[in-house]
Amino acid sequence: MMNDKEFADKVWEKHQRYINSNEKDPYFSKHQYKTNNTYKKLRLLFNVILGFALTAGIVYASIKGYDFIQNNTSFDYKQNTGYDISKEMLNSNGLYYTKIYTYEDYINEKESYSNFIELEEADFKDNFLLIITGENYRTTNLHISNIYADAQTMFIELRRNTTYDEKNTHIAAKIPKDLDREKVEINNIPNIINTPEHFTNINNIDVNYTEEQAILEGCLVIKEHKIISHNGNVLDEFIENYKNGKEGFLRIYRVDIAGIKIIFDIENKNGAMNLSWRCINGEDNEIYYRTGNRIIKFEEIINEKVNTYVFMDQIENQMILCSIEV
Repeated sequence: MMNDKEFADKVWEKHQRYINSNEKDPYFSKHQYKTNNTYKKLRLLFNVILGFALTAGIVYASIKGYDFIQNNTSFDYKQNTGYDISKEMLNSNGLYYTKIYTYEDYINEKESYSNFIELEEADFKDNFLLIITGENYRTTNLHISNIYADAQTMFIELRRNTTYDEKNTHIAAKIPKDLDREKVEINNIPNIINTPEHFTNINNIDVNYTEEQAILEGCLVIKEHKIISHNGNVLDEFIENYKNGKEGFLRIYRVDIAGIKIIFDIENKNGAMNLSWRCINGEDNEIYYRTGNRIIKFEEIINEKVNTYVFMDQIENQMILCSIEV
């Protein structure tokens, strides 16, 4: 893994023209999460209480009186050359799944996995095995956070694991048969940030959210690479607090040279750094999400001395949060 200086040099090489450009692309296109109004409505159907206890990578959860076990595992594609999940499994919202109902089928399936869930023949009397996977960073390294059902559909909610492991490509879970339905709806829920009360929720922000309002709410406001709010040290303090394990929230309101306005909400929570962002005056005003583990600050001198802050997600995809003349 590159150290911070090596990384900074590499990023600056890629983005050295960013500062003086009219760049209008506020984010990279890879590995983004979009909001999904459909699953938000579905979640309101049931009030489900979850209790988690993590032991040796296995999660035990209780859902409305139901118990299920899950763990992350990985499929041996070398042993199964030519295996195509799009043909072997069913699709729901970009995720793939299959159900196993017998102990014999379970034993056969187990041979293709590492760290597979351990089940006995008696487990299949009242339960079935559910396997879920995806094809990229956005749809792997997840866990089941919620399962519920109505008369026609079993709903499954997934969330990102705090710690990234490239070997965690699949989820294997023992599910009560009472929850089984022919139709399955899987929703990959991002780590949505809890916005402090004195900030306007990012869902409600539009083009009318002004620089003056952002300053009054306590945002770090940066216009054409200059800080115009009165809290210029807040980003450095936020980074330092994260290193020291202190949780917190920060909002950046960035106005680029071309007039593009971007909101970044960043939260330190449970050892992870969650990011939400939105361009409020561009063609695409969707909210996007990432989970990461650090913000890197590095310096460069072109015409002026500039501090550039880059957010790193779990697999070291990078996003420039801001560049500030100092």
